Amino acid sequence: MVENSLSNVKSSVKRKPGPRSFKPFKLSPEDISAFLKSAINKIEDYFYLVDMNGRVLYANDSACRGLGYSLEEIITMKVSNFDPNYPKIVWGKFIEEVRSSGSFKVQSLHINKSGVAFPVSITGVYLKYKNAEYMFAFVNDITEINRIKESLTEAVRMYNLLAANMSDSVLILDTKLQPVYMSPSAINERGYTLEEYKNLPLQEKYSADSMKRVWDVWSHMKSMSPSSSASQLMRQNLEVECYRKDGTSYWSDNQVTLLRDESGDVTGLLVVGRNITEKKLNEQRIFDLNQALNRRVFELEASNKELEAFAYSVSHDMTAPLRSINGFSQAYLKIMIMS
Repeated sequence: MVENSLSNVKSSVKRKPGPRSFKPFKLSPEDISAFLKSAINKIEDYFYLVDMNGRVLYANDSACRGLGYSLEEIITMKVSNFDPNYPKIVWGKFIEEVRSSGSFKVQSLHINKSGVAFPVSITGVYLKYKNAEYMFAFVNDITEINRIKESLTEAVRMYNLLAANMSDSVLILDTKLQPVYMSPSAINERGYTLEEYKNLPLQEKYSADSMKRVWDVWSHMKSMSPSSSASQLMRQNLEVECYRKDGTSYWSDNQVTLLRDESGDVTGLLVVGRNITEKKLNEQRIFDLNQALNRRVFELEASNKELEAFAYSVSHDMTAPLRSINGFSQAYLKIMIMS
């Protein structure tokens, strides 16, 4: 039985066919043309096949929908009919540049059948086939992209305007406590540019005590988990003494916020600081006045004790003569009565 099984295995191995030889799948030129046309019509970008005179030879379905024309209408048009940036006088120079480089990428405008203009980005290549010259152009409607860019530009402008006019200093620090952003007020306060401040060691930014407090707060905050129970520890207040470029110092009251990325990893700190040097000076003046007052109170208490001792001494010294006078008066009075 075992021998039969082995025999079957051997026979099956012997009968195992060799690797199959696949014949290449052939497409006729008509099939290839239909396949490419179908693929081009499925892409979202506009596609144009254009000759060197600017005549549109073919446009895909997206281009027809975007411009509002049928394919039959578009293939009777030139590029200048829907792109005002390429009239005949410009087209000739453009063609020479395309022939020279073999490709192009430009931004322009298209105008649809309703007369509405919209911005486009055009990428194309030059192709010469059987003594004929063509251009393939892929066009992307960038109306939404431009809108987003304009919104971002406006947001950046407003942010810069806010940062330039706020008195508080704003810094973003990385995990090495080096700045990656400084607001104009922070730059003006310290006297350093961002690049200068990046290369400055911490001991030249803060006093020794303040540098220790900075490291302690940083070490504590970055060790906390991003759980909601610890969210109150993600923001702390910190008073530090900072050094300016001219060698002077000032005190800053800072709200320090821990920054994390989408994965919860710590990326640095957001520091919003306010100059409290005048407040610190007033606190020192009040402290000095309290110290002077305490010394004066001590001096007055000592003086009062000396006065009490003196009064006691004086009162004691005046009592003895009075007693003597009283004794003499009594004796004299008795003599007068007896006489």
